[in-house]
Amino acid sequence: MMYDIPGCYFFVGSANPAKGLDFPHHHPRFDFDEKALPVGVALMAAAVLAVGEKMGV
Repeated sequence: MMYDIPGCYFFVGSANPAKGLDFPHHHPRFDFDEKALPVGVALMAAAVLAVGEKMGV
């Protein structure tokens, strides 16, 4: 999938058994704890800044 343009995947945990949000992907009752969204955004922003810094941007 990433033969032409390098890339990567981030797996950000978003299960929360206390809220019943622990069904696997593709399960009809799958949902995620939205409190994980800021973690994912911060991770992506840090990655963008790190790559930009490495490239001298």
